[in-house]
Amino acid sequence: MTSVLKVDNIQNTSGTSALSINNNGLVIPKSVIMQVKAKNTDISHTSSSSKVEWQTVEIDTINGWDSPNNRYTPSVAGYYQFGGSLRVSVVSSNPNQYYLVKVLKNGDDTDRHAIQLNVNSDLLLNNSLPIPSGIVQLNGSTDYIEVHFASDEGTILHDSTSIGSYFFAKLVHAT
Repeated sequence: MTSVLKVDNIQNTSGTSALSINNNGLVIPKSVIMQVKAKNTDISHTSSSSKVEWQTVEIDTINGWDSPNNRYTPSVAGYYQFGGSLRVSVVSSNPNQYYLVKVLKNGDDTDRHAIQLNVNSDLLLNNSLPIPSGIVQLNGSTDYIEVHFASDEGTILHDSTSIGSYFFAKLVHAT
C-alpha cells in the first residue's frame, strides 16, 4: 500500500509558515524581496555624486525599505542580489561626458558595485542606465544598500512618464 502525505502549508517548529503549495501544485516560498520605483518625478541632480531618491515602494516583504533615507536595510542576514534601471535626462540640452551609477553598502564608496559610461566628448543625452547588478552580504541589522549617481553636467533623474526607474533586492542565501 502506498501512503500519500498531503500538505498545503509547511511550517517550522514555531508554527511559522515557510512555504505553501497552491492548487496548481506550485511551491510558493516565503521570500525576502524589495523593489522601489520612480517615474516622472524630475529630480534635479548636480554634477557631484549623490544618493538617488525613490518615489514608490512596489514590494517590500519585510519592511526593510527606509523611505526618508532612500536605502534598504533588511532584517534578515544573508547574501542579496540587486539591480535595476535609472532613467536620466540632460538639463537644457547640455550633453554629458560620463554617467556613473553605484550601489553602495553602508554608504561606503570603497565597498561598491558601479557602472560608468564614458565618451571622449559631451555626447550622452537621455538614457535609461543599468543599475549594477551583483551580490552583497548584509548582516540583517545595520547593513544597508543604496543607489548613488554622478555625471559631469547637471541631469534630471526619473524624467519620463513612460520609462520609469527601479531598484530591487532579493535574498538569495540566508546566513
